[in-house]
Amino acid sequence: PRRPSPPSELHVAKLLMTKVRCYCEAVEGRRKSLAAVDGFYRELMVCQWRIEAIEAQQRALQEPEVPEKQVVSPTAFEAVSWEGETDGFNPVETCLAELATLHDAALQGLEER
Repeated sequence: PRRPSPPSELHVAKLLMTKVRCYCEAVEGRRKSLAAVDGFYRELMVCQWRIEAIEAQQRALQEPEVPEKQVVSPTAFEAVSWEGETDGFNPVETCLAELATLHDAALQGLEER
């Protein structure tokens, strides 16, 4: 009985090159997938932060009654000024403080990741 001849070196080299190419394609695909997931996660965090910022603004607007003697500046970017007693209520400052807290928490969450 005749024994089959062992595979030639050329055949083994071609087989190994095919497997290496397949492995490299899989690694490249995995890297692209991880980059896509990372981008999606960052977008999700930005959207979450924006939602929390909007909620903070809503809470500032829903605070206890605003003093009757308030004078709102003509543009939305200027600070609100108050005449008379305010009882410490300033929705702009309250909102800005809460936004700063949310911002710090978002940055800490990204750093932990």
